[in-house]
Amino acid sequence: MRDMELRDTGLNGIPRRRFLAHLFDIPPLLLGLAALSHPSSKISQRTSAPRPLIVSDRIDLEEVRARLTDFWIQNDGASQDVFHTLDMTLKRLYECYPTTASSERLEVVTALCELHIHAANLLRDRGKFSKSLEHLNKTKDLHVLLNDDELKADVLYRRGGLYLEKGEISLALDDYHTAEQKLNNVSAPLQAAVLLETALSEARIADSKQQCTAVLKKLDQAGRIIRVERTEVGREKKPYLKVDVARYHLDRAATLIALGNPDEAQQELTLLSFSQLSGRRSVYQLILQAQACFGLKEYSQAAMLVEEALPLARTMCSRVNLERIKTLYKQLQDTPFRNNPEVGRLGYLLFHT
Repeated sequence: MRDMELRDTGLNGIPRRRFLAHLFDIPPLLLGLAALSHPSSKISQRTSAPRPLIVSDRIDLEEVRARLTDFWIQNDGASQDVFHTLDMTLKRLYECYPTTASSERLEVVTALCELHIHAANLLRDRGKFSKSLEHLNKTKDLHVLLNDDELKADVLYRRGGLYLEKGEISLALDDYHTAEQKLNNVSAPLQAAVLLETALSEARIADSKQQCTAVLKKLDQAGRIIRVERTEVGREKKPYLKVDVARYHLDRAATLIALGNPDEAQQELTLLSFSQLSGRRSVYQLILQAQACFGLKEYSQAAMLVEEALPLARTMCSRVNLERIKTLYKQLQDTPFRNNPEVGRLGYLLFHT
């Protein structure tokens, strides 16, 4: 308990101790707390207990989940509205917990954990890695108390993705490998997602034929789960995660590029139809096509593809994809193609518009 008390999980001081007291049914006096008071007369304080809060009466969690999922899919750029919704919902859940009925406590804590994961995912896409990590760290006590392997593995998966985007591969693999240990106890979509991201991370550091073969086997394992388990469904009440055949082809192409096989990556991307892609996926496909072209020394085509992706990434406020475009631009500058008009135009669009 002392160790938990020192952690920064967003519930410092008295509010934090009240939260833990209710979770464990610890008498408030044992944590140095007085009994909860309420903004009513002294007479009513003596004669009436606080009315238990039924979460659904005040917060429509299904509506919040739907709004977050729709935003992630539609990518309308209205990020401030989405973050306001997240912040307000988290605030209200934390505030209402002390008067929540015992039967509702599990729902509140689960919702808090899920919403922190949602926030972390959105912030990661915008390149706000520190804030994203703050939200993931706030789930530590929550998902441990829930003893829910799905949420524990999901937090590890999201944090691994954050480290992967930062280029901290060893930290990403630490989280992914820990998540892999829980695969037998989590949903099929999350199983496949963890395997795909782990394979990509391992491909970044693979330096032997044996390691490359192990990466490809992990991709095949994810592919089997996706096709057999129909993983495009099954996560409706968890933080948004869409794992389907299109996601598989995109991640396999990215891994093949990391393994130094751009020709095979191109072939993988041809298996995707235009109707399968929208939003961030359409941008990611263009960037992967550009990366494959770069690997094949088709520099002009690579420049044109990322130029097409640039305005889409900006509209979505997707800092992660903007950084991928900038990285490819810098790589083009290190080639004999650096003085060609296509590279100059890309640089102008990146830094002067």
